[in-house]
Amino acid sequence: MDRRRPFAVLILVYVLHRGLTCEAPTDVSEVFEKVTHNVGIRTCSKQDKKWKDGSSVLVSECIGGNWTELNGGCSAYKNILEDPSCDPAVRPAAPELSVVLWEADAATVYGCGGGALWGSGSLALVVQCVEAAWTTIDDFCTVTQKFANELDTVAHNHIFWYPENQRLNPGKLQKVINPRTNAISYIISPSFFYTVPCPEGFVSVQGGTSCLYFSSDAPSLGFAGAALSCGRKNASLAIIRSVADLSTARVDTFYYTAHNFRGDPSHMPSVPSVADGISCYADCQVTSEKECVAVAGDGTYRVQSCTDWNTHFPTVPTVTRSILAIVTRSTPAGSSVTTSLQDCAKEGSDLAYPENMHTLQFLADLVRDYAGESSSETLRGYLGVNRLLGWNDDGIFAPDADILESLGVSGFVYFASVMVGPSQNASFNVSAVGHAIPEGSYAVCKLHGILDCWRDPHPATANMSRTWDQSNELNAWANYTCQEGFHVSANANRVTQHLPCRGQLGAWGLAPWDCAPDGCFDDPPLSPSQVTMTPSLDYRSEDGVILYTCPADIATLDNVTVQNVTCTRRFPKFVFLPETVQECLVCIAEPTVGNATTDWDETAVWYIGDNVTATCLDKYHLHGDVVSQTITCTATGWQKVEGCVLIPASQSLS
Repeated sequence: MDRRRPFAVLILVYVLHRGLTCEAPTDVSEVFEKVTHNVGIRTCSKQDKKWKDGSSVLVSECIGGNWTELNGGCSAYKNILEDPSCDPAVRPAAPELSVVLWEADAATVYGCGGGALWGSGSLALVVQCVEAAWTTIDDFCTVTQKFANELDTVAHNHIFWYPENQRLNPGKLQKVINPRTNAISYIISPSFFYTVPCPEGFVSVQGGTSCLYFSSDAPSLGFAGAALSCGRKNASLAIIRSVADLSTARVDTFYYTAHNFRGDPSHMPSVPSVADGISCYADCQVTSEKECVAVAGDGTYRVQSCTDWNTHFPTVPTVTRSILAIVTRSTPAGSSVTTSLQDCAKEGSDLAYPENMHTLQFLADLVRDYAGESSSETLRGYLGVNRLLGWNDDGIFAPDADILESLGVSGFVYFASVMVGPSQNASFNVSAVGHAIPEGSYAVCKLHGILDCWRDPHPATANMSRTWDQSNELNAWANYTCQEGFHVSANANRVTQHLPCRGQLGAWGLAPWDCAPDGCFDDPPLSPSQVTMTPSLDYRSEDGVILYTCPADIATLDNVTVQNVTCTRRFPKFVFLPETVQECLVCIAEPTVGNATTDWDETAVWYIGDNVTATCLDKYHLHGDVVSQTITCTATGWQKVEGCVLIPASQSLS
């Protein structure tokens, strides 16, 4: 069924849910110490051992009821330096707004004041000594309303920090580097924390420091559609900070939030905790089928499918967001557009799909920033824009005229790349490209992307069956098999077709080829003149035969008198082979003339039109004194001539 029909309720919310609390693990190697209800520290049990990167401390976070960073153990580590210790005098200062969660001589674990998150979404980060050098925290603490009320400088100084502990320019787009992955992301800082003016349709929440809009309709595409709908309002999926934020939400309606568990847990961004006061009574556990958190106006949340088209959404204007708004990042591309999408999907992202040149400029800058300003070559940043179902991706997106003009529609190019010239002020453009990606290119990932097919796979057509496990997730498969006696019309050697779900890259793609009946249905080879064609009753079936027979005493140049043409299965279809029939051009038997001999030579090839001479035996003639004649090879064999007769005694030659 096609699930793209509109529904009646939608909410633009940024609800994040880090989920359930975790008990301290008992079956983990090395030392585990739980320092808060959702942060743990792993240290090596022996002083002469380290983690594989040379560090002595790992931070483990409770996400969805499970601890991260539990795999592996410490091993013997040979120091590169004779004295690997660090000078305490140059130990990095505590980041602004941070609090110490755990401390030792060679390491300090920091959280954010008031229980806030780091800008990367992490709960805790560590500064530690590795090979005589202190590591640093390239991140910043966000501000919760509770913590902001305790800071008398907030209203005047707009506290919101860069990873380098520099102040953000209020309301400006700024770059943030995720310390876990080195991924470049962007945020828009809040203009201020008090008395935020809300756009039309939004309501003021959190003491006037933020705004929310709860949609009245449910988006197509589920969670990914909610994120797209938010973006088109210059907003993002909202985080519900407290149950009071739901005061204008419908009590009988669930709304998607930014809180989700899509992607590979080892790659996806950290998931913040659910707001205090919001309860869950059913569907509280994350499963492979339920990875998105939705909230309702009655103060409850549930973990549900991310592709449910009946769920609404809440949104928060980008200017008041205190965490990442539109999150994009550049990363080395895979070998193809498909593999690059799969890499993005590991963190819950798809490939960026710009709809105008302004957004394309932003992505071009992103690629340039990732590659470094010193790059001297044209950079390629691969996007999700494709024309497998049209450049609008089945109507989901709406690229403007400038982008469509640049892409064009000619040739076998179905994808798009932003091309960025060298130097900081270089030009950029979008170009149509092929599926394969040259080495050294980049993929531009966008968080909260389309990770499924928004409709069911194509139905089976005549003489075909379909098997499908009812999954519309990225990389799911639908298999089509032709019935016995039929084959894939585009390839007579195949009876099955396999269509993958490619998500934003064309969903299930084009419909499978029809199944065609086995057999030869084109005209058989033409019969040359004088050649007799005799088809068998089943000559159009596989291995059916047609006989092409030369006249008596006539053969082909290969000395063949009967040629077989067979119906054969061959790519891409059944065909009659050989495709042509040779003409019969050679007289093969010795011509016979009564009472005469000929100069015919069995080692010679006698073509139509060639002649031999027949000479009458002694005392024989044709008539009078004529004792020889010419015999010609014709299309029906040797010319028929009269034989020699005995010379009458009265005419005997003396």
